[in-house]
Amino acid sequence: MGAPTKNSYSGMRRRGIAFFILLAAAAGGLLWSLGIVFPRQPLEVDGARIKRGTLEITLPVNGIFETRSVDLSFDVPGRLADVRVSEGDAIRHGALIASVDDGEVRAATEQALAAALAAEREGGRAGAAVEAARRQADGAESAHRAAQATQRQVRAGPRPEELQQAEAAVEAARAALDEAQRNLERAEQLFQTGSIAATVLDAARAQAEGARTRYRQAVAQRDIVRTPRPEALTVATEQVRQAEAVWRVALANI
Repeated sequence: MGAPTKNSYSGMRRRGIAFFILLAAAAGGLLWSLGIVFPRQPLEVDGARIKRGTLEITLPVNGIFETRSVDLSFDVPGRLADVRVSEGDAIRHGALIASVDDGEVRAATEQALAAALAAEREGGRAGAAVEAARRQADGAESAHRAAQATQRQVRAGPRPEELQQAEAAVEAARAALDEAQRNLERAEQLFQTGSIAATVLDAARAQAEGARTRYRQAVAQRDIVRTPRPEALTVATEQVRQAEAVWRVALANI
């Protein structure tokens, strides 16, 4: 075998350089694809959250929908009373297919109506009772106000016209007593002479006694009007308290 020449060395050198270039290009492509040496900008994409659902598909076809069986039921329970159709019959919308016995429904309706009428009558009685209680409360309020007015009058003392009336009543009672006393004296004289009977004398005595009693009452009433006694104020105050209690009870009864 002969020694290598200069041309053989040059060819080997060129092949080595070409192999190195190919190797560098392959390594660069690999690094570029991995984004290590030459990083690439990320691509923007539209994302959506995945969720479970029902996929609806509409078929663009024409045809007749036919059902094999239908479950029918009534809104209210009851005994089946009438069936108007048979198996295989065509049914129109709104047609009566079957009916149930409405006896129980009618009975329940009648009971409800009777209860409503009873409630209406009870309401009328309750309204009348409330109205009566209101009238009673109004009367109790008026009585309470009258008792308060009497109490104020007793505390304030008699008015001038009341004093005048009391004095006039005393004078009239005194005049009647004087007249009855003179009639009694005249009757006694006539009885002693036998001019009148004993019954006439007894009547004159009764008239005189009645006139004396009325005079005493007039004097006592005048004294009460002149100087109201503490008992009168106590009685008036108690009447106010009782009237107020009755009024409150009447208000509570409403």
